[in-house]
Amino acid sequence: MFYLSVLFFGILVSVAILYKERVNGEFMERFCNIGKIVNCNEVFHSKGASIAGLGLGELSLLYFAPLYLFSLIRQDDFYITSVVCCVVAVTLSLYSIIYQVFILRKACMLCVLADFAVWGSALALYILKNDFVMELSLSSLFAFVVIGYICLIFELQLRAIQTGEKERITLKKYFGSLLNPETFQILLALKPQIGKMVSRDIALHNQKEGSNELMIVTNPNCKNCASVHRHMVEIASSVPVSLVLVTFPNDRLGEEIAQVIIAAYYVVGWDRAIELLGEWYENRHMEDAGIYSITAEVRDVWTKQQIYCREQKISKTPSVIVNKHYVPEVYPLSDLRYVLT
Repeated sequence: MFYLSVLFFGILVSVAILYKERVNGEFMERFCNIGKIVNCNEVFHSKGASIAGLGLGELSLLYFAPLYLFSLIRQDDFYITSVVCCVVAVTLSLYSIIYQVFILRKACMLCVLADFAVWGSALALYILKNDFVMELSLSSLFAFVVIGYICLIFELQLRAIQTGEKERITLKKYFGSLLNPETFQILLALKPQIGKMVSRDIALHNQKEGSNELMIVTNPNCKNCASVHRHMVEIASSVPVSLVLVTFPNDRLGEEIAQVIIAAYYVVGWDRAIELLGEWYENRHMEDAGIYSITAEVRDVWTKQQIYCREQKISKTPSVIVNKHYVPEVYPLSDLRYVLT
């Protein structure tokens, strides 16, 4: 029980080292930063604090956790394997002390606790020397290798998750600086541009006013258009939007849907037209499509939209254009409201 308790204490110390090393550098700062000598963070991030790419916390956890599980599972024949591992750990603890005292000249209190746990496990094994036979069985060795491999995989997965989270936070911070109207206008000016924005006479417009002209070219049979439709609805609530419906050549169904949307726009307005388009994207069905007559005027508007897109060489959907310029790829439609309002 003493041996298992020491190993469990070592696991707790290892987790504390990992947390301070990788997540929160201010963790236990009063204990880890004392005067000019004790500074855990400086030790953690020094050149000699890692072996084979593994940091102090990872190395410590890879010693205590597998041995703890192994000793629980193989209570009859854990001894010889534990002794070999302990010899290696004691050697590394001596290296840790020499490195801190004579090379770095800084001390780490958490590292000292981990060293105490290693020496405590050595003391426990010494006390148990007369209770076990120094024999190694293949089944015992196999069990230790499997447990060690599982712990290593688990630790590497945790590292990958933590690294991914750090990258996500960093990218979010960098992207936050892009959500600035001045930055957006500078980047916008560098993108390709079209000859002219669509006329409100042929576009579906939400009747809002603003300093920026936002045009969205969408296709009723485009999956990517369907995925961003809700973002278009959100941005249209606060930003002036012109919508153009373009269809694939010989796409009779797409033509019919586009013309129904245009008809609904002229009969009941923007909100119902966009709602119908959302219904189509979501269900491939529009509840009240039959009540909107496709008149000659509607067909004429649809035809002019197709001609406009061909003249401006707009073939990709969805296309998002602001003040004649294509919006930079780093700005998804969901974030445009931050730079246009």
